[in-house]
Amino acid sequence: MPTLAILLILCSALMHAGWNLLVHAAREDRDLLIRINLVFGLMGLGPVLVAEWYWPMLTPFAWLMLAIAGVGQTIYSVGLSKGYRRGDFTIVYPLVRALPILFLAAVDIVRDRMPNLPGFAGIVLVMVGCALLGMNAMRRSQHARVSSLWLWIALAAAGTVCYSTADKFGLELMPKGINAALRYGVIEFLLSGLGASLCLRRSPRELWRLGPNVRWPKIFLAAFMLGITHVLLLWAYQLVDQISYVSAGRQISIAIGVVLAAWFLHERVGVLRILFAIIIAAGVAMIAMGGQL
Repeated sequence: MPTLAILLILCSALMHAGWNLLVHAAREDRDLLIRINLVFGLMGLGPVLVAEWYWPMLTPFAWLMLAIAGVGQTIYSVGLSKGYRRGDFTIVYPLVRALPILFLAAVDIVRDRMPNLPGFAGIVLVMVGCALLGMNAMRRSQHARVSSLWLWIALAAAGTVCYSTADKFGLELMPKGINAALRYGVIEFLLSGLGASLCLRRSPRELWRLGPNVRWPKIFLAAFMLGITHVLLLWAYQLVDQISYVSAGRQISIAIGVVLAAWFLHERVGVLRILFAIIIAAGVAMIAMGGQL
């Protein structure tokens, strides 16, 4: 994997782990993810449209992929939002991230971009580490409706496969760099926020209301962090042939999140969570090294 791609994925992972802490702090906001997507999309929409008018970069094929990615992001956002209402973040998120990894590796194989042996071993380790983290949290949960989570986890995972594949296809034929990735990402987030709000029947008045459970300073900060996180990954897609390498590599954020939870939130992490985080980190290291071969 190119050094720049590794740095982009690591920077993205650090920001994503910080976003996770904000989600944890504002977990009582049921529509947090929709608000974040809309805020990032609306903040960047004006500059993107002006830039596209004078210096177009988005090809007709990229717009098609954006439409597909918007549908995938909508499915992902609905599944994740519903899942968070019925279970714990530590159950839902690792499982949503574990399930798509092998499907995306299959996309690489179909496209004749087969991961090499170290890279594929790393992909498997990341998937196993994420799955074990989620299953361990599920085993410890006293929540009576944990079994109903699987539908929403599967829905969010399917959305991840959809938008990740469309992102890769769309960005490959655009000029490489942060400019193209930012334009694509802003529009994708806006489509995701609009789609999810329609599917969950959220009116503008509900989404933009003020109240004790809606912490707008944190929402704006989270929107910036999550938006830039995704833009950096979109840029990395342009530099790496295998979509599965980028998708699996970004999960180092979950391992970082385990450390941050213990450090900042003073959570009791436990030996198993540390072990699973180490498995994820080892898998990402193998992907980084395998991508260089």
